[in-house]
Amino acid sequence: MQKLKFYYALLCCVACFIAPASALASLRLIVLDSTTAEIIIALGAQDQIIATSSSADFLPELTHSVKLPGFKQGSSETLFALKPTHIVQTSERLQPQTRAQLVRLGINIIDLNDESTLSGAVKRIHLVGELLGRTAEATELAARFSQQMAELKQEVQAEPLNVKGVFILAGGGRPTVAGGRDTHAAALLGFAGVENIADVMQGYKIMSQEALVAASPDFILTNQEGLHTDQHGLAAVLKAPGVQHTTAYTKHALFSLPGRYLQGVGLSTPTGVRLLRTQIKQVLQEHTP
Repeated sequence: MQKLKFYYALLCCVACFIAPASALASLRLIVLDSTTAEIIIALGAQDQIIATSSSADFLPELTHSVKLPGFKQGSSETLFALKPTHIVQTSERLQPQTRAQLVRLGINIIDLNDESTLSGAVKRIHLVGELLGRTAEATELAARFSQQMAELKQEVQAEPLNVKGVFILAGGGRPTVAGGRDTHAAALLGFAGVENIADVMQGYKIMSQEALVAASPDFILTNQEGLHTDQHGLAAVLKAPGVQHTTAYTKHALFSLPGRYLQGVGLSTPTGVRLLRTQIKQVLQEHTP
């Protein structure tokens, strides 16, 4: 029954945004996450992207596109003025009122799955291929990505790290929280063969000082803003309860990765996982007596 429900939802999602062949060339896309933007670029349709969120700044193919600041978009006027045919996102990047206004104005809002899994990433590739009318190319891309992830898995199994870690999201005026199950950060750690001490939680939540200290992570991964210091020289990540009492802090095993690798499971994930493993080995070697 669950499988039937999934495939029904998948068909409905595809049916809601497949454009007639004659209209595909005139697609004007606002893409509100970098993982989807990477897929569109890989399928050779970057010229149809007219705007992206600032999270896609690292993509040189999109220097021509408008960059929209902030995680959530709250101005329907700004978005509508760009004359998009579709707004594509993998999580709720539009304020509810903004979304409703855009729908009333006739803009198609495409909600792709936001699963932090290999299968979820493959589904997104196929759905984007349907949107662009490039299903054959999407099938090839999905196969290449799956092969890359399979090769990565073999590498991880051949060289186990046997370490515990945690991702702590900090800075930028947001709450300081750890990445539990079903988060992009947890997926990254899992692909790298690392035990995530925050797997006792679901989603992003505050982890108690007692739990963090008791779990004794070997390293702490944070977002780049998490390493930014305040006027007292204190990094944002160190404001999380208990961080300064962990083995990772004592060994200075705190580091970050470029934001592109922390935004979701997608085409950048194999490179991100390898970089994460390199960083882990480096910080642990540097601070081993």
